[in-house]
Amino acid sequence: MTRDGEPPPPSSEELWGELRRIVAEAVIWQDKAEELLVDISHREPLAELAPRGGPLIRRFCELRMRLPVSDDPAIRRITDVLGPVLDHHALMLNSSLDMLAVDWRSERIVAELERIEGLGAPAARLERIREELVAAVSRSAPGGRAGAAGSGSDACSTAAAG
Repeated sequence: MTRDGEPPPPSSEELWGELRRIVAEAVIWQDKAEELLVDISHREPLAELAPRGGPLIRRFCELRMRLPVSDDPAIRRITDVLGPVLDHHALMLNSSLDMLAVDWRSERIVAELERIEGLGAPAARLERIREELVAAVSRSAPGGRAGAAGSGSDACSTAAAG
């Protein structure tokens, strides 16, 4: 039941659809983030990389904020993993750009920048979630579910502030 003037809560089908769209978009941005991290590790000019990094960081944070909230354990299982993955991606990009901005101060920072090899295990987790959702659609979209997702910690506020 909803109060007068309030829209009804999203259906299970709508929540699953939104989750699939978020994951599909995150995979696309993840590829762009990996490309940017390669350029950061090669210590390309910050003036060229920062304009690419800022929008990517914001987009990961926006996707994090769009994660559906529900009591459905299947959706929550996915969003409980996906939220921290999106936080990680934003924070990794932000931290890497921050280090690039001060790489002239320390050989240790230069060494750390040169060790960057991408988004690591969280990127693999995102790929597995995408595969799982694609397989579920292939088997026929889950039905009769009642929306899901937890918020967890919010590294995006940290990344966006940097």
